[in-house]
Amino acid sequence: MPSPRRTKALLLALFSILAISLFMTYRSHNDASVGRKHLEQLKTFSSRSTSTVPEAEPAPAAAPEPPTAFPAAKVEIDKFLDAHTIVIFSKSYCPYCKRAKAVLLEQYKIIPPPFVVELDLRPDMADMQGRLKEMTGRGTVPNIVVAGTSIGGCDDIEKMATEKTLADTIRRHGGDKVKQVFVLKE
Repeated sequence: MPSPRRTKALLLALFSILAISLFMTYRSHNDASVGRKHLEQLKTFSSRSTSTVPEAEPAPAAAPEPPTAFPAAKVEIDKFLDAHTIVIFSKSYCPYCKRAKAVLLEQYKIIPPPFVVELDLRPDMADMQGRLKEMTGRGTVPNIVVAGTSIGGCDDIEKMATEKTLADTIRRHGGDKVKQVFVLKE
C-alpha cells in the first residue's frame, strides 16, 4: 500500500491533469472564465493538507439543441415564434384547424392576436410539419404554440375553452408577452 504522502502526490497529479483538461475544454468553448473558476478551485484543493475529494459541481448550462433534420424549416418557424407570441400552425382545408381558429380568433380577444400559418399554402409544408413534430412532439395540425410551447391541438383548445382554463393557460405560457385574454362569447 502506498504511503499517505505518495497518495497525496498522486491525487495532486491527477487533479492537475483534470484541471488542465477542464481548462482547455472550457477555453475551447470560448468560456475561459468558467475554466479559470475550476482551475482556482482545484488549486485551492491542492493546497489543503487533507486528502478529501471536492464535491462535484453541477453540470454547465443546458446542452445545445440537437441538430435538426429540417434546418430551413427551423429558421422559418423560429422567425414566426420570435415575431408572434401565439402561432396557430394550420391547414386551410382542415376542419379541426377551422374549429381551433374559431375558438381562438372569434370566441376570445387575445392581445397580441394569434398569428396563423397555413402550412398547406407553403411549398415547404412537409419540412415545416416535420420540424414542428421534432420541436413539439405533435405531428398533426392544428398545433397552437404559445411563447415557444405547444399547448395542443383542436381537442385540447376546445376542452380548455369548455373548462374555462384556456385564458389562464395562454397567460401562463405567454407571460408578459400576452397583454390581454378574455372571452368574447361562449
